[in-house]
Amino acid sequence: MSDACVRQRCNEYAEIYKRSDWVNLQHDASETAAIRYCCPEASRCWIEVVCESDISLDFYSLARRPEFLCSYPELQDALFKYEMLDHLGPGDAVLRMGFTASNPQHETSASIIFGSSGSGWQEVRTSHFIDFPSPGQWTSVIIPVGEKGIYLANALAHNVFITSEQGSSKESVRISCVFSCPWDSYPSWATPMGVAWCNFVQQKALVLKREQPRLQSLAVAFYVILALRSCSRGPPLLPLVDSTQNSSPERIGGYFWKPDDREHFHFYAYLSQFLKQIGYSVKVFGSMYGKRLAPYQAAILRTDWEVIQNHFEACFRSQCAAYRFVNGGKHAPKIRADLTPTFDDSGITTSDIVGSCAIVREQMNTFINFRVSENSDSDSFTSREYP
Repeated sequence: MSDACVRQRCNEYAEIYKRSDWVNLQHDASETAAIRYCCPEASRCWIEVVCESDISLDFYSLARRPEFLCSYPELQDALFKYEMLDHLGPGDAVLRMGFTASNPQHETSASIIFGSSGSGWQEVRTSHFIDFPSPGQWTSVIIPVGEKGIYLANALAHNVFITSEQGSSKESVRISCVFSCPWDSYPSWATPMGVAWCNFVQQKALVLKREQPRLQSLAVAFYVILALRSCSRGPPLLPLVDSTQNSSPERIGGYFWKPDDREHFHFYAYLSQFLKQIGYSVKVFGSMYGKRLAPYQAAILRTDWEVIQNHFEACFRSQCAAYRFVNGGKHAPKIRADLTPTFDDSGITTSDIVGSCAIVREQMNTFINFRVSENSDSDSFTSREYP
């Protein structure tokens, strides 16, 4: 399942989301739940089920990330179980998902939502997007991997979109489930299915609310954001086991050192290569929730960071010594941890393609980007920092 395919599905959802010909079908007495539908073309009916739950948007969104659900199985649904197959990035993973209802109440809901035979196990890609399709919203896009669709009652859904936003109060969340099926008109089975889904969401919210005091801080700190700064004499160096023509002439800290000679420097790519050179196979990410991080930032799982931190910091101190030895001067690159993510607003990012995602830039006293000096005769890098 390629990124382009995910973006294509998101584009489709963004177009459907803003249509004005949705038909409201059913509201509950409190108007916190509703069902509506839209049939923009032959053999394609879009259905939306909406409900509201008493839990904060921040925790609900963070706790619904696929990697977080797989790390804390107690949060997994009463109807679904998830197994991680491939962690692609923050909020983005390929999962093995299955129907595993274990009591009569859940089995009844499952039989309505999935049909009498249940859904079985299937592989899906689930991707979280922040500020999509509108600012303040989180959307989880669930797309089947391969030819098989996501089984919903009497039809195979092409994909499922679950969007959350703040509800009627600060401690409530409005949750919308949107899917499309190959029907010319609204199918009668969708109404009991929608009611069952709302009941299921309410049950899920109770579980999340119960676990929130214990898991809130863990959810917020699930990733460490690292930032590179003070590269006044060019990009940082990479460690080498063996000497090469353009490496340092002697070992410093057990390694030879060479410049990172990539045409376009991105810290996450540099950090990934650095860790590989010192013996770690760790995933480093350059984007979060559909947005590309600024070139000087990278994200890494906190569990991975805690394993590598001491050794990495010792090796990077050696890099600083080598940097001063090779380039002269008394300054060397520095790395800061646990910062707020800053999103890059230059170039094409997933969020630029899929919709009106708001880009938030936190101005801080840290390294902001790499650029080639226009007045320099060399190809050296210079840095720009906020005062």
